[in-house]
Amino acid sequence: MSNDFIKPPKVQASSGRVGLSESYSVETGVLNYPVFCFRYLHRDYNFEKCKLADRRFLRGFVTKIKILSDLRWSDIQLTGRQQSGSEKIDRKSLNVPVPSFVTRDVGFLLSFYFSGTRGRIIGHRNGDIFHVIYIDTDLSVYGH
Repeated sequence: MSNDFIKPPKVQASSGRVGLSESYSVETGVLNYPVFCFRYLHRDYNFEKCKLADRRFLRGFVTKIKILSDLRWSDIQLTGRQQSGSEKIDRKSLNVPVPSFVTRDVGFLLSFYFSGTRGRIIGHRNGDIFHVIYIDTDLSVYGH
């Protein structure tokens, strides 16, 4: 496979420093698009469960991550929850424990549907980083 698709970083000739992407705001330090983190993925709601539930779930999950990665957070917020938008889930309505890295002052998590409405990606947004906590293939993390 060729590296023709990977763009090299822009280097500023005068300083030799690597330039920042045009979507990065120097003033706020915000990228404006989601960056996905899987460090806190719950052991009972992970990739293995996704794959065991139905191999199409894993494909649907990856497709959804790709779609969301191409959008800005502001676009995601304006989109309906069953397309590429998110839904706020009150932490009190969860049927599973919330990891300790999500502090008590955080009142809700975000949920994204994938594979139609048969699966959900649930996690916590901290700035541009979306910490995926649950890959919910049986819709059991919270009730609707």
